[in-house]
Amino acid sequence: MGQYNDYVTLCIGFGCNNRCIHCMLDGIKDIQKPIGMDTFRKVVDAMPRQRGLILSGGEVTIMDNLTDYVSYAKKRGIERIRIQTNARALASPKICKEIVESGVNEFFVSVYGHDAHLHDAHTATPGSFEETIKGIKNIIECKATLITNTVITSKNTPYLTDITKLLLRWTDLIEFLSYFPMAKEDTKDLIPRYTKVAATLSACLDIAPKSIVRYFPECLLGNHRNRLDNSLPRTIINSSYWERYKENEFGLCDMKERCSSKTCTGFPRAYINKYGFEKDLKPIP
Repeated sequence: MGQYNDYVTLCIGFGCNNRCIHCMLDGIKDIQKPIGMDTFRKVVDAMPRQRGLILSGGEVTIMDNLTDYVSYAKKRGIERIRIQTNARALASPKICKEIVESGVNEFFVSVYGHDAHLHDAHTATPGSFEETIKGIKNIIECKATLITNTVITSKNTPYLTDITKLLLRWTDLIEFLSYFPMAKEDTKDLIPRYTKVAATLSACLDIAPKSIVRYFPECLLGNHRNRLDNSLPRTIINSSYWERYKENEFGLCDMKERCSSKTCTGFPRAYINKYGFEKDLKPIP
């Protein structure tokens, strides 16, 4: 069972202080409606205590009432409370401490580059890298669990090893997610060719043995096939998100009939439209 099968994700706010070029909510963020406190309470009340709760959006740390949501979940006995964040607001030790004391014990932090030039090129927000790193250091200071997320794009593929080495200063819980545009075409030219990513990604997995990969062809992971985790939490978000998600048409692969993998998501439609089907794949026996 994948690690996310045991979590529930609730999308509680869609504002953001970054302008990421690869944002999955690009074009639909303005029509998303966060769940209110009443719905939040109903979902949390029905959750088994041992399940994990993920608070997502947008950027939840810029919400004035974030700790109200967290405190309620903590009072209801939820053992693992995670927020997905860019950690910029957490550059303030006071804010970071308040969020941890309210009940958050896991932080899922997005890092897209090993330096300001590369990271800020992804967030389209000058200064974001510096604040994110400060936030990460404050999370560690507060003794909370740090998990990082790096979206693999055509821009940062050559630097994935450098990014991994940077992150290993603070955590070995590193996730890599292949970029997909929530559309049938890669209009931003951000999808890298997976066959050119594979060697670099393998080197990252070598030096970070607890890291996992999401939405990457299993057959290209070689000896790291067991590090593929495409599990999904139960996610409560507006239906317009799922309608856009369907545009990816995951599962495309002309080796599918000969492959025994049960978890691989193959290639998204935008990848096939950009590069075509890969011809030298070796299906999982």
